[in-house]
Amino acid sequence: MTRVQVSGYEYQLHQWYKENMDIILNEAIPNDWDCVVIIFGIEGSGKSTRATQSALYMDPSFNLDKTLFTPQSFTDAVDHHKKESALLWDEAITGANIRNYADELNRSIVSKMTQIRDKNLKFFLCFPYLNLLEKYFISRAMYGVYIYAEDFNKRGRAYFYSQPQLEYLYHMMKGPYNNNPQTAIRHANCAFKFQFDKTFCLPEREYKEKKNNARSESEEGHLPNKKLILELLRRGVEKKRITEIVKNEDGKPVSLRYVQQLAKAIS
Repeated sequence: MTRVQVSGYEYQLHQWYKENMDIILNEAIPNDWDCVVIIFGIEGSGKSTRATQSALYMDPSFNLDKTLFTPQSFTDAVDHHKKESALLWDEAITGANIRNYADELNRSIVSKMTQIRDKNLKFFLCFPYLNLLEKYFISRAMYGVYIYAEDFNKRGRAYFYSQPQLEYLYHMMKGPYNNNPQTAIRHANCAFKFQFDKTFCLPEREYKEKKNNARSESEEGHLPNKKLILELLRRGVEKKRITEIVKNEDGKPVSLRYVQQLAKAIS
């Protein structure tokens, strides 16, 4: 392990992982390449921690403004930030809406790939399910990292995949092990395994607040019944009655808070 100090944060990097990032910084970026990295694994395993450490190492000016949670904020960031910036898109949606969110994520990223290349950006994506991403995006990744926890007290374990290894793993997840992607991880080779420490390279309170706000907005935006709720409100149906009538995608009643927000928006 190598201890590094970047922009006020001090943390350890696995030597081989650091060497791969140094190659990207010293050889790929100066020769007009971009860097796309996919970090995947279950929620809570440490993906965001690893991503913030990597993004800060590759861009000492990395901050919360370069941390994104929605398709619109991603699009704006690619347009706004200068060449060679590091951007992190952290997943904000889990559960029943994850496939809809993955579709939007794929469309957004693929549509901005040319601009990512033109600006030589270092783009990190944290997303739980590698097999829900578009094949084109996998083929454009410089490398991939699978994050896992051995138990509740042992987060920060990881597998490093080169680009060909990542493509092979994706093929296994979409093909022979389509019903059990975890089995594909056990059968596909990685370049090396490593561990990382718990240093989170962003102000945690502000990060959590921004993520929770994005999650709330995105989940509400994914509700297919938004138009129905608005129509019922315009007809004068009581808010509590609307929660009894309208269901979310998971079959549960729509929240009274969400109905109240929509009512306020049209009042």
